Amino acid sequence: MALLLGAAPKRYRGSVTLFGELVAVFLPSAAGAITGALAYREVSMLAVAFLTAIGTVIAAGAAASAARSTRASVEMTRFALGVTTLRGLLPEFDEEPLRRARRLAAAAVTRGEMVTDPPSEHAREAEEVLDFFETLGLLVRLGALDAEMVWHTFYHWVEGWWHAASPLITRERAARPQVWGDFVRLKETLAAFEQKRGPSEPFDLEAFLRDEIAFPA
Repeated sequence: MALLLGAAPKRYRGSVTLFGELVAVFLPSAAGAITGALAYREVSMLAVAFLTAIGTVIAAGAAASAARSTRASVEMTRFALGVTTLRGLLPEFDEEPLRRARRLAAAAVTRGEMVTDPPSEHAREAEEVLDFFETLGLLVRLGALDAEMVWHTFYHWVEGWWHAASPLITRERAARPQVWGDFVRLKETLAAFEQKRGPSEPFDLEAFLRDEIAFPA
């Protein structure tokens, strides 16, 4: 400022002095205002970044919650459909013509017609029963039916017809291993559930066959 004052003509030195005093008064304030504005801007940017991060977390949580809710809804729907399907299969198993096939095949087994080669026509009626269990096994394998519910509903007959028709199953699968493959897997799966209950008595095939023959038409 002294250099500026010395270089100015005399008639302007008063104005220069006044200008210097104004700068001295207002420059610190202006500098402070600018610094404050910059600081405020930085704080504002940090606040925006923080709020954006919080919003992202909330959105992610909401999406995860929605995904969990959707999965639960899908599982409940699948379970309900499985129960409905199983309830429809049980009457089918006890109605004609499957009921007739069970009677004829069971009677043929008691007469020794299942072990002959070839088995008798009535003995081959067991194929209808085995095909039913093949479909049941397929539904379990694909997840359309719950294996434990199938065990609770059908294990008695799966085990019974596994023993009753074993000569037919062995003969057919020796020629075509893919035949009744889902039935074989179903039998193994249900047997595993049965073993969890602990030791059980040997299966009474004769009593089972009597029940199948005596079941009313």
